[in-house]
Amino acid sequence: MEKYFIDDKKELKKTIDEIRPSHFRNLQQLSIKCCDERLNKLLSLLMKRANKLEDISIEKCETLGHLFDLNEFTPDNDGHGKYFTQIKRLILIELHDLKCIWNKNPIGIIGFENLQMIHIINCSSLQKLFTPYVAEKLRQLNELKLEACEMLQQVIKINGIIGIIKFPALNKVEFKSLSRLIHFYLFPLEFPQLRSLIIEKCPQLEEFTTGFATIHVPQITNVGSFSELNELKLDNCHKLVCVVSSSWALQELKNLKKLIVSHCNKLKMVFNIHGEIFYYTNLLQHLDELILIDLPKLTHVISKEFVGFYENLQSLQVKQCNSLKWLPGSLMLISIDISNCEALEKITIADDIYKGTRGKHTFPELKFVCLKNLTNLHTIFPFTSQFPSLEELKITNCPNLTTFVEESKEQKDPAKFVTSNIFFPDSLSLETLKMLYMKNQDVEKLWHNNYPTKSFCEMEYLTLSNNNKLLNVISSNMIIRFNKLKKLTLEQCEVLTEIFNLEDDKPNDNIQELLPQLQELALSNLRSFTCVWNKEPQVSFFPNLMSLHFVHCGALQSLFSISSTKNLQNLKSLKLCNCDKVEEVISIDNREDMTISFPKMECLVLKNLPKFLSFYQQNGTIHLPNIQIVQASNIPSMKTFSEGRVITPLLRSIHVTFVRKLWLGNLNKTLSHISNNPSI
Repeated sequence: MEKYFIDDKKELKKTIDEIRPSHFRNLQQLSIKCCDERLNKLLSLLMKRANKLEDISIEKCETLGHLFDLNEFTPDNDGHGKYFTQIKRLILIELHDLKCIWNKNPIGIIGFENLQMIHIINCSSLQKLFTPYVAEKLRQLNELKLEACEMLQQVIKINGIIGIIKFPALNKVEFKSLSRLIHFYLFPLEFPQLRSLIIEKCPQLEEFTTGFATIHVPQITNVGSFSELNELKLDNCHKLVCVVSSSWALQELKNLKKLIVSHCNKLKMVFNIHGEIFYYTNLLQHLDELILIDLPKLTHVISKEFVGFYENLQSLQVKQCNSLKWLPGSLMLISIDISNCEALEKITIADDIYKGTRGKHTFPELKFVCLKNLTNLHTIFPFTSQFPSLEELKITNCPNLTTFVEESKEQKDPAKFVTSNIFFPDSLSLETLKMLYMKNQDVEKLWHNNYPTKSFCEMEYLTLSNNNKLLNVISSNMIIRFNKLKKLTLEQCEVLTEIFNLEDDKPNDNIQELLPQLQELALSNLRSFTCVWNKEPQVSFFPNLMSLHFVHCGALQSLFSISSTKNLQNLKSLKLCNCDKVEEVISIDNREDMTISFPKMECLVLKNLPKFLSFYQQNGTIHLPNIQIVQASNIPSMKTFSEGRVITPLLRSIHVTFVRKLWLGNLNKTLSHISNNPSI
């Protein structure tokens, strides 16, 4: 037999009763579930004869106080003995009575020298795992995972031996939900091959090893301890003050690629460097992802400023670090995501500080920038910055951030220049920007009059929310750049009166249409808004607009002129809600009655419009051949949908509420009845 699986108490008893001397000599894999204390007897038998056993998996077994009973094991004449010399994997799950692996220190006994993987999960009574003697034998151990072992305080139990223990092959360590774990080992450890270290929900952890993940006075960590570490994650370790407290340890992290530190209530610094180290030393040159989340006491990422500190960082995510005042940055960043850091004032590019370069700062790979709830942030990028790859920019509630790039010394000098009130300076080129989202930013003007030729020409999504200074959004010189704009959203802009300002519009024979790709226009909570255009263009516009929403636009009286309706042939959805002054959709002009058609319109919503009189008040025909959904409620002033004929061949009802519909044969008659009967 090479594989033996058992998950029944009666079957275990039968096996033990019928076992013969020749049994299990070739056993390689053992898996046991839901068995009782008789398992100890089976394991004692296997210790003596299963010399080829490679895998042991034990799960949900009751009354198992220890795994291997060394009292049952007989050493040879020299006092030595061998057992389980071929074992490679040991998995223990939900053994709630298990207190130790061995019932006594296995000194002089040879075993587990080839053990490569240990997984111990939900063994709530486990108090110790290794003695120093056992730990030194685990030369092949590659992976160690401990999870939900509530009584475990230290992995290597101290018994008076002081010295370095080395795990030459250990590649991956995971400690999760170890509520009483204090440390791995009180004295130095070496992990020359460790690549992944994850410590989660270990609130009592005081030190992982000397000078690393610690609350203690800084000490020198042994050279070679973490030279191959690629990934480090520390989460919910509430006693830790810093991650690295030694210059030697920091220099050893030369291969670290990903660092995550989160929910550590007392952590003050990630790298608290003590001891001599030259400021130009290159540190963490392979780190490409840094994530810092919910570290309320964090004041510095690193205690000293260095030119060569994570120069190749690609992803920077910092959230809920309310004591952090400055962040070191990198020219190689791809993604920046920073939020809810109340004290943060600036992001520093070390190259600018130390080398004094006043030339161009190019961020060649930066694609995504998100800044949210940074009330003291005033500087992100140097004034010479360039962004050849930036695609997405989101800025929310950063009131002191008045410009996207830092002002030059000349701009800051009040004797020479007045500080600009334009968020994007004219020297800035954003040729790849596709999405711009700005909320709670009181910016007077977004755009300058003169940008590089291709700047902003790739914009597809533009959202502006809660701005109390912006009068209009897009002027003539900018609108010709937005040929790829697909969605425009404006909300809670208190003084905004119009979207497009064409006062300085100059005839251009090369322009055939404006905003040719715009598909959705959503306007809401614009108290002063009166019109889309201050002057209607003389060329085609909105040829692909499909969705148009006006909600809480307090000063709006009408939506379109008759002539502009020819530009809305692809409109599918029109929503007009809570607009107190609006009287009509299509405004009256002096022309003769005209036929109006919205061939693609499918949905029309008219709701809470106290002064709304009519969709169109002249005696023309309105074609709505595809309309199928009309919702109308609280329109007390409306007498008729239109003075002329309304053609709606597919319409069969009008939604009065979410569940109630009404239909009196045609659109005019039904809407008139709804208007005259508000109690409906």
